[in-house]
Amino acid sequence: MVSKQRRFYRGLQNLLISSKWLMAVERLYRRVKAMYGGKTKRLGSTKRYIWLHSHVVRSLPLLTLLFLLSIGVSPVVAQLGASPPLVQTQSDASKLVQQAKTLYEARRFEEAAQLWQQAANVFATQGDKLNQAMALSNLSSTFQQLGQWDKANQTITESLNLLQTQESTPEQLRILAQTKDIQGQLQRSLGQSEDAIATWQQAGVLYAQINNKQGVTQSRINQAQAMQDLGLYPKACKTLLEAFELSSQNCDLSTESLQTLKDQPVSPLKVVGLRSLGDVLRVIGKIDQSQKVLEESLKLAQPLNLSQDMAAAYLSLGNTVRTLVNTETLAPIKQRQYRQASFNYYEQAAKISTSPTTQLLAQLNQLSLLLESNKWSDARELALLLKSQLYSLPLSRTGIYAQINFAQSLMKLGNRDWGQEGFLTEYSSPSLLSSQCSMPNAQCPISNVHFPTFNEIDQILTKAVELAHGLGDQRTEAYAQGLRGRLYEQNQQLSQAENFTKQALNLAPTFKAPDIAYEFFWQLGRLRKAQGDNEGAIANYTQAVNTLQSLRSDLVTISSDVQFSFRESVEPVYRELVALLLQPKPERLKVGSSQNNLQAQKVSQKNLDQARKVLESLQLAELDNFFRDACINAKPAQIDQIDKTAAVFYPIILSDRLEVILALPGQPLRQYTTFLPKKEINTTLNNLRQAVTVPRLRASLKRFLDTSQEVYNWLIRPVEAELAASGVKTLAFVPDGAFRNIPIAALYDGKQYLIENYSVAIAPGLQLLDPKPLARQKLQVLAFGLSEARQGFEPLPNVKLELERIKTEVESQVRLNQAFTSSSFKQATQSLPFPVIHLATHGEFSSSAKDTFVLTWDDRIRANDFNELIRTQEGNRKRPIELLVLSACQTATGDDRAALGLAGVAVRAGARSTLASLWFVSDEATSLLMTQFAQELNNTQVTKAEALRRAQAVILQDNKFSHPFYWSAFVLVGNWL
Repeated sequence: MVSKQRRFYRGLQNLLISSKWLMAVERLYRRVKAMYGGKTKRLGSTKRYIWLHSHVVRSLPLLTLLFLLSIGVSPVVAQLGASPPLVQTQSDASKLVQQAKTLYEARRFEEAAQLWQQAANVFATQGDKLNQAMALSNLSSTFQQLGQWDKANQTITESLNLLQTQESTPEQLRILAQTKDIQGQLQRSLGQSEDAIATWQQAGVLYAQINNKQGVTQSRINQAQAMQDLGLYPKACKTLLEAFELSSQNCDLSTESLQTLKDQPVSPLKVVGLRSLGDVLRVIGKIDQSQKVLEESLKLAQPLNLSQDMAAAYLSLGNTVRTLVNTETLAPIKQRQYRQASFNYYEQAAKISTSPTTQLLAQLNQLSLLLESNKWSDARELALLLKSQLYSLPLSRTGIYAQINFAQSLMKLGNRDWGQEGFLTEYSSPSLLSSQCSMPNAQCPISNVHFPTFNEIDQILTKAVELAHGLGDQRTEAYAQGLRGRLYEQNQQLSQAENFTKQALNLAPTFKAPDIAYEFFWQLGRLRKAQGDNEGAIANYTQAVNTLQSLRSDLVTISSDVQFSFRESVEPVYRELVALLLQPKPERLKVGSSQNNLQAQKVSQKNLDQARKVLESLQLAELDNFFRDACINAKPAQIDQIDKTAAVFYPIILSDRLEVILALPGQPLRQYTTFLPKKEINTTLNNLRQAVTVPRLRASLKRFLDTSQEVYNWLIRPVEAELAASGVKTLAFVPDGAFRNIPIAALYDGKQYLIENYSVAIAPGLQLLDPKPLARQKLQVLAFGLSEARQGFEPLPNVKLELERIKTEVESQVRLNQAFTSSSFKQATQSLPFPVIHLATHGEFSSSAKDTFVLTWDDRIRANDFNELIRTQEGNRKRPIELLVLSACQTATGDDRAALGLAGVAVRAGARSTLASLWFVSDEATSLLMTQFAQELNNTQVTKAEALRRAQAVILQDNKFSHPFYWSAFVLVGNWL
């Protein structure tokens, strides 16, 4: 009889664990009959269940709940260990558990903690260690909500110790897994995200052992959230996609993947997982996908009445929409619309949230958004309101970051002439706000507007440092201490600023937290420079750049707590280091003048070489940022190894001057400088571009030639003699900023254009070049074209003629109009090993990868797609693409970084060289030039750069097309050999 009872209880426990209640009842009834004889013979189905409950279930282990607070989902039922036959006591314990659960859900945490403790004591008295462990784990969760971290750690440790003493059964594994969930949440709250990931991985293994698929999914979502804390966004995205059983290269969700997500069963867990995925997609630059996923999370939360998850979704949506404001090509009216939409999302989040933390975070985001919009009065009022709420949150990493966030906003709001107490009653210095106030329609502070004092901001940051130290959260402490250093730097207290910055770096060294350590090195570099120590400044800037290089694969994740901006947070580090390395001497020349290489000897070859390498690294970093991933392999290369008849120019625009470094084969590096403000340099370059592209301006050739000669004087004139003496034939440029947008081939020396004497090429950087020359064999061209109007673009009637002419010069296969689809393009480029791919179709290059595309009959091939479609891969293309020709493309109007898209396509496609146009040229002139280029390339032994030069020279001699508009738009990017 005893053995039968044991088998019965064991079977019943397994059935309960699998949660198949309805199916289990009848099977239980039949099995009980064998133990209790005919006592149940004449009972109906309902009475059978009641009888089972009264005779059996009430003497089974108590059913209780563990809260999975790490992601805020509904509590999950856990089958617990054996209970003694003290029915009345057990009933009391059950009531305590249910009451504690109810109080917890009502956010009455102090009362809930008391009941969890009482329940744990009752179970301890009974000797029921499994239930005791359960109660202690829930007690730890409650202490976490109260910010009582020592007690939370003590109780979770006690729970784990109890569980380790118990036999490994399915119910013990379930409780242990859920306790690990709660321990991971504790570790994450204390800033121990790496430990949290390891703990949640253990939980996932335990859930897998008991076939709990939901638990495995939850552990992955938890891990992904901790990965985000550490800036590991690509890894977090991959983990989340695994949780949803999806796969996607580079986390680029297809329409089918998004639909699969929608079709999966609805649950609170899915709501949270989608929100986490939406947050990750935002940071890695998938803004549209982020918005769709977050909207789906919100949509699913609404019918489930998950108000806190809805608030969190609104908060995330506000952050996603806000990123659109910083799109460089966005019209001002669109920026205002996005700011307002973002503000509304934050307002809704604060309104419906049941969590004071979420409410405060939403309002802090509103504050920073008001400051971005120059709404100083509204920002001041909100800042005063938030000041009183700042320390109302329980002690946690999130609460400390809220304080840091608030301090950052106050630093923007305050002026440089801080007082010593309270808020100032008089606006005494407009220095900080003058630039903002000069903007049209800006709402600027008036004389009676109050601003925070230096001491007040310092106190907030000092408190944040103390609280983070108390938690043992070194990363957060370092972040607060580093910001304190920035505050003192801003207030010109340089010695104290350096002290705080060094303390921050000691807390977060490069090997532990490279994503914030680089900022501290950068800050130390600025401080050293401000104190006249250029060597010390260079050393710290170099450390910052080296740290950024080590972060390439996760570059998009820098500053995860504050919106990441490449142009604000990364690019200046490189430029400021170059400026230091090429530091001009006091006796240098007057504004607007240039220096030759003799003067450049004051800068050491060591510094020149390092500056050149930094410029190469900046080019690579810009392309990484363009694609939002480190997809490009870089190999250092010397000009001598590539072409002994080529000179390479590195122009870089600094705040107060234009620096040019010239590399000639076999010679020391040259450096020369033109002293002009950055704004004036950019204005001249933009004027040159407009003089050749704007119809009403290009009518005056003299306007273009005058401006072109001015730029020639900057770049070429100082080294004319050296170039002539060296015998170089090709001038390769690694262009910076607006130099990417101008027709360098059309630079004018007063008598001739540059291409009349030299071949010209553009290089994204020598380290990105494949140095092999064009294989001298019979050329074969795979050509695609659109001559008819498609997708709102005008027809290109000469495309058909262009492709026919090329076919007469070079062996070719042509796909025209309906034959040129995205799928046919992919199939042909991967199966036909032609070394030249020619695309005669509309296209546009932009500073944004998603807005850079080439038109097909049925779709658009975007910059990121080139990697998948035509990049050399084992199993498809057997030969690399020697040359990719993009005829009829153009750079986006009004986008001063649009040519970055051209370089991006060139690199992403895996082609050794790319020929394309900076602006749209008449297709008749394009057809003539492309035909001539193909003829030169096929019938002679010249380099690609020389073939282009000869083709351009032929067009230049044609009176109909002699204006630079027709021939200078075409540039060769990449390998010019």
